[in-house]
Amino acid sequence: MSTTKIEWCDRVWNPVTGCSPVGAGCNNCYARRMANRGMWDYGFDITFHPDRLGQPLRWRRKSPPLRIFVDSMGDLFHEDVPYEWIGEIINTIFECQQHIFIVLTKRPDRMRRFIKDMDENHIAISALPNLQLGVSVWDQESADRFIPILLDTPATVRIVSIEPMLGPVDLSHFLFRCSACGDAPDWKDQRWRIGFRGWEHACQHQQAGCFPVEVKTGLHHVILGGETGPGARKMDLDWARSVRDQCIEARVPFFYKGVGAATLPKKHPDYMLLDGRRMDGGII
Repeated sequence: MSTTKIEWCDRVWNPVTGCSPVGAGCNNCYARRMANRGMWDYGFDITFHPDRLGQPLRWRRKSPPLRIFVDSMGDLFHEDVPYEWIGEIINTIFECQQHIFIVLTKRPDRMRRFIKDMDENHIAISALPNLQLGVSVWDQESADRFIPILLDTPATVRIVSIEPMLGPVDLSHFLFRCSACGDAPDWKDQRWRIGFRGWEHACQHQQAGCFPVEVKTGLHHVILGGETGPGARKMDLDWARSVRDQCIEARVPFFYKGVGAATLPKKHPDYMLLDGRRMDGGII
């Protein structure tokens, strides 16, 4: 099935399924729970589905483009996923410039190695405008481990998903800042700097001498949500508020998925509201 209830994407695409845990964020894994119910003949072992490679080619072009979550039922950069499989998936992404593909991983070191290896072999995956790379974290320790590797990974767009949120997370040192004065950039006044693979911006307050400036590499989008499903662990709303405020200050889009099943049922009208407001990923 390619349809999904995930709020920040339009479709899911699972050419590879299966995974193994890497930390506390995996304890109540939705995909593993489905596999353990016997919903898949192949269980939760790492499995390649070549018959699914062509699915995005059959999905109609839309405006805005379809946002496709790659491997929602696994981790594309799991150590048991061969480069050959990843390469075939990238080929489909290259052929589907009409869609946007989002990859989230808990193994950013392998993602970085793959992307850099391909770039060194003149296969510029990092330059694909329709491929967005991200990491999935759950607390400060995982954020401090994974996000620096993501920031060192060549990519056009970098995303962090904090879900399930199991503790407070300070992202302030990972968000964009003007290299001249430290202020947040003005996203409405930007241009691509040829040869640098980065954007030049005016800073938010148009400080004298700060335009054009190089903006230090940072995150483009942040997604956050509490845990869902049986055994969900409770998220403190102050943790979510803190990340929201950090993103607003840095003018980074913030998507709030909800408070989690330990606090409210997902069908509750206030489930996706943070202080009475829906935070849907737009620049605030």
